[in-house]
Amino acid sequence: MSPTGEKASDTQKSDSITRGNLMPGILCLTCAGQGYEVWVLPGRACGYCRTPARDEDDD
Repeated sequence: MSPTGEKASDTQKSDSITRGNLMPGILCLTCAGQGYEVWVLPGRACGYCRTPARDEDDD
């Protein structure tokens, strides 16, 4: 319940759950060039093409 005593709707609850668990990601440029949208964690390799993603510390 909110401080005003109102209950949040199911949509609001699920929306806050999915938005609260976001992780930073980098779009795989190799897959994007082939028309696919694949997100990779910084410093890891793409799960489809195995291209390494740039680490956040790399300039």
